[in-house]
Amino acid sequence: QGFVGLCYRVHSSRDGELAGLGSWIEANRPASTLQVTPNPSLGSTEIYFEVSSPGLVRVAIYDVLGRLVWVRTERCVQPGKYHVTWDLKTNFGECVSPGIYLVRIGGPGHGWSHKVVILR
Repeated sequence: QGFVGLCYRVHSSRDGELAGLGSWIEANRPASTLQVTPNPSLGSTEIYFEVSSPGLVRVAIYDVLGRLVWVRTERCVQPGKYHVTWDLKTNFGECVSPGIYLVRIGGPGHGWSHKVVILR
């Protein structure tokens, strides 16, 4: 917080007090908007999001059972608009099955989610 250009992760104890610092501290609100298009999707889908404060951002796709399907490398970003393309493949390069998936942006304790329907 207040460290423009730097990323750190804050680890809090159960009572909310600062317990220690890791190598990364997440910003309070890494994403303020999230849009997935086209939805439903046949080929690839575009994920647009806006970051309101500097911090660590992670873009991940989960299936309806909560299994991680695809993840974009976590990275430290500055406030602004970002765009990620998902080619509807898993991290292993396999095409995903038709169905409902969840796009999640953010980190522990906060984040934004959006449902995407995949058709084939």
